[in-house]
Amino acid sequence: FNISGVVHVCGGVAAFVAATVMGPRIGRFDKETGQPEEIKGHSVPLAALGGFILIFGFLAFNGSSQGSISNPGDGAAVATAIKNTVMSATSGAFTTMFMNKLPWFGDRKWSFATTLNGALAGMVAICAGCNQMETYAAFLIGIGGGVSYMITTWLVLFKLKVDDPLDACAVHYGGGVWGVISVGLLSRDVGILYKWNAEAALTLVWQITSLVAIIAWTGALCFVMFFLLKKFNLLRVSFEWEVKGLDIPKHGEPAYPAEAYGHGWGEKGDTLFTMVGRPPVFLPSPSDVAPQIYPWVVRVCNLMAQIKPIFEIRTYFKCILCYFIV
Repeated sequence: FNISGVVHVCGGVAAFVAATVMGPRIGRFDKETGQPEEIKGHSVPLAALGGFILIFGFLAFNGSSQGSISNPGDGAAVATAIKNTVMSATSGAFTTMFMNKLPWFGDRKWSFATTLNGALAGMVAICAGCNQMETYAAFLIGIGGGVSYMITTWLVLFKLKVDDPLDACAVHYGGGVWGVISVGLLSRDVGILYKWNAEAALTLVWQITSLVAIIAWTGALCFVMFFLLKKFNLLRVSFEWEVKGLDIPKHGEPAYPAEAYGHGWGEKGDTLFTMVGRPPVFLPSPSDVAPQIYPWVVRVCNLMAQIKPIFEIRTYFKCILCYFIV
């Protein structure tokens, strides 16, 4: 366990440094006011699918961190980890959903993307102590993860003017920092709110010290790496590629061909029809076919009526069935 720091805080700091060194995307901030402009995402349904895959993966990841399942107590530890992960994700999602309705943090809308990120932030926060938290503590940690996500997003985007397209810093750094600290506060084994003694206080100090070490090491190393990449023009694509997209220059094919959308009754459809050079084939309408089918339906119904005692089915039901079959 305890991956809120070494995995998520590390990743969140790396994302922040990379976004800072690279600079914002074209058109992300208004040139006159400096306020952020919304850049629509690719696909909300695909983002939802990715989020649900992450949530499912978190359950397996936190549960499997026990390392075994056959030893005494393993089952209870795995069940506790998964239960707390679900609880923290739920409270984190609801927290961000309602906070987004506030004028200080959101646009007063029920944002699905914000809710999804809140659930992920709650799961990030519980990773550090998912096997040693009570249910109510997991609920509180999820709330803290959601609040931390909203505050970090506000600071990074509106105050520091850093364009983090995926909110990776807010989700992983914001949720991870709170998760590491929460172990020193709410852990039933070493939390200072459970055991008011020197050992609990020392645990909280060590948690904060580890945060400082992770942030300093990751930030310094990533700054050097991304700075060198930027100097050698290896960090960002050209202006044209960024505006038009990377599908054609990188892969040689579009992700969404324009020809695959719409209907075939426009100019392109007429052109294709001319190229094929075949006359259209029109299917007969139901009114043309019905007079030919009706006599056969009557014959089948009469036949079914004669063998009624064999099948023990009402005649009208047979007629309807035969009609649909024909």
